[in-house]
Amino acid sequence: MNDLKKIRHKVDISKYKKDRTLFIHFFIHLFIFLGLMSFVMLSPELHWALYFLFIIVVGNSMLVMSFAAHEMSHGGGGLKKGWTLKTLIHFGWLGGVFTTGTNQTVAHNRLHHIHTNKLNDPDRRVLQKEVSPYGKWASLFSFFVPSHHYPKMTFLYGFAFLIFSYHNNLFWQTLFNSKQIYDLRLSVKDKLKTSLEYFSNLLVYGLFWSMSGFSFKGLAFIGFSYFVVAWLSGFYIITNHLNCSLLDQEMDSFENTLKTTVSLEIPKWIDFLHLYFSHHVEHHLFPAASHKLFPELREALLKDFKDEYKILSWSKAIRLILERPIFLVDKDTIADWDGKNIKRVAFVRKA
Repeated sequence: MNDLKKIRHKVDISKYKKDRTLFIHFFIHLFIFLGLMSFVMLSPELHWALYFLFIIVVGNSMLVMSFAAHEMSHGGGGLKKGWTLKTLIHFGWLGGVFTTGTNQTVAHNRLHHIHTNKLNDPDRRVLQKEVSPYGKWASLFSFFVPSHHYPKMTFLYGFAFLIFSYHNNLFWQTLFNSKQIYDLRLSVKDKLKTSLEYFSNLLVYGLFWSMSGFSFKGLAFIGFSYFVVAWLSGFYIITNHLNCSLLDQEMDSFENTLKTTVSLEIPKWIDFLHLYFSHHVEHHLFPAASHKLFPELREALLKDFKDEYKILSWSKAIRLILERPIFLVDKDTIADWDGKNIKRVAFVRKA
């Protein structure tokens, strides 16, 4: 831990703490989302080329809204806690459709950041022993989850499926007290709160759909826009941690951040557009830091921790997911549902 803390002497972590450009990103994409979604719903004769272009644009704006909400929930933008901040975060999570600020605060800010890649981290890989009781039914995962089974097919939809299933598992398993990894053990009050947030999200999209006269074309636009945000966010979230080993419970998460997290090397214009979400090691080291600080943190990590710091090209990180089995057997081993095709977790620093 002491070695990592040396970064604080080289980079001012409080820099940009109250920088308001986060809200510029947020409101631009909220405006694009509301404006284009309404325009498409009210334009039944819209040309198919514009229709599909707007799907990509709206889906991307939903993604940036979610990323902005994520940063705000960690203290980004410097707003004090209160109704204004809660409202902005809720509007941001509209982009995630099936997730809520309440669930994210517990699942991400607390469980994931405190227990990164440990057994009680909801973002970790599923264990082989957790699915073995289902027998051959567990093999169905191979048709939906990106892995070596059907890499080309699951590349097309598997990353989006995992985001959709993750958010809905968090909500429904928590609501019905499953006592499984995705059950957040919320109080009755917080269950009511997250339910109101979840169904208010769906109500907003229902209102958009009603603007189209409940047309199939309107529903398809909403569905495809969600697919875009889930697909893109899946490329980030799944590659950030699922190529990593599990930590033992007693191991310090901060000290071992460089073992549990991967950053991505992507074009700078995408980094700017997506609030430097690719800088994930940097975020885990200093969750409250502004996204604008992450490039400086990356330079410091590359200089002082070049052997430990894991940074992969986006294509390499995705390829590792598609080359490997799905389930964890132990902290360093992954395999299929039946224990076959065993592989060790291994890293390649750069592609």
